[in-house]
Amino acid sequence: MPNLFIDTGYQLTEEDRLTNALTALLEHADREVLLAFLQHLTAVAPRLEKTPVGFELQPAFSSSRPDARMVLPELVIVIETKRGDDLDEEQFRHHWDHIREQTTTPTILVGLTGHHVSPALISELNEDAPDRLEATHLSWSDWLASVVELKESFEQGSATHLLLSQFEEYMRSLGYWHFDGSPVERIRDYGHTLQRHYQIHRDRTRPYLLERMECLTDLIAERVTRHGSWDVSEWGPRGAFGAQRTGIVRADRVINELGSHTRYRLSLEFNAEQELEFRYYLTMPSSESHFSSLGDHLLEHRGEVDALAPFSRYGYWENYEGFHLRKTAPLKLVHGFLDGETQATTTLAGDVGRFVSAVDELLDGFVDQ
Repeated sequence: MPNLFIDTGYQLTEEDRLTNALTALLEHADREVLLAFLQHLTAVAPRLEKTPVGFELQPAFSSSRPDARMVLPELVIVIETKRGDDLDEEQFRHHWDHIREQTTTPTILVGLTGHHVSPALISELNEDAPDRLEATHLSWSDWLASVVELKESFEQGSATHLLLSQFEEYMRSLGYWHFDGSPVERIRDYGHTLQRHYQIHRDRTRPYLLERMECLTDLIAERVTRHGSWDVSEWGPRGAFGAQRTGIVRADRVINELGSHTRYRLSLEFNAEQELEFRYYLTMPSSESHFSSLGDHLLEHRGEVDALAPFSRYGYWENYEGFHLRKTAPLKLVHGFLDGETQATTTLAGDVGRFVSAVDELLDGFVDQ
């Protein structure tokens, strides 16, 4: 079925198309959808059962033109949308100044961006704002999460279910994700039904995931400088572990002192239950000349090893074995990392860096023997 919002015949910029899709959803879907949107913006959302709501695209302000305006009897919502992560501060200030000088109705100026964290500009504007005026920020990923949740409340075949489904598909076609709840199942489908997602997100999702992994390895490299650099790459729908496991991206760092196949590996993958996981580990195949002696060395230091991670044998196929020293990152931390949260990314880099540094010490003790 063609999407209502993707590649429409009108000659619009994608940012204008996104604004039109949002306002069409809020105007024509059940009022529960509009209420959910307002609850992102204000703690006291108005009752909407029979309330008339006016929608206007690109209203003319004194020195700017926001993307949309919603008018309720006792509240006005002015909307500025951005495809990327950042607001245009000068433009947003012009919107703010006009509202402050020209209106007396309680008004919320909201900026929708791809960034998960509210920009400093929002709190700056609110510091000396009159009671009737408030600036706020909403990330597309948070609104997408609401859309996915709302969709479950409406019967398939209903107009609202159709609008929500079409809007969700449109958002994902633009590369927006929310890695929690049902959207995790959607990115899980990237592995489970890779062909469809590969076509939809060829230009956006795959490069984004690679960029996130590169950002992480850069942070790890600042903490751990030994044993060479990280190489970030994709791996396929089957992956190194057979058909029951699907990889998306991984980063490898070869330990040349122990052989070209002994390496640290960071891997974003789906396990046999198709659950999203981020694993980091030391891996060494039995084909390496030091395999038996290094294995004995790690077993000799089993107390130190057990404090780091599970130590396990593995096999890709018959007669090819090796070992892993492997850890799995907490899922909530992985979601934050994938969603671009600075704190989550820094924390994950710190956890991996400590693991690598500790294993490096064990490996150095083996090499020095």
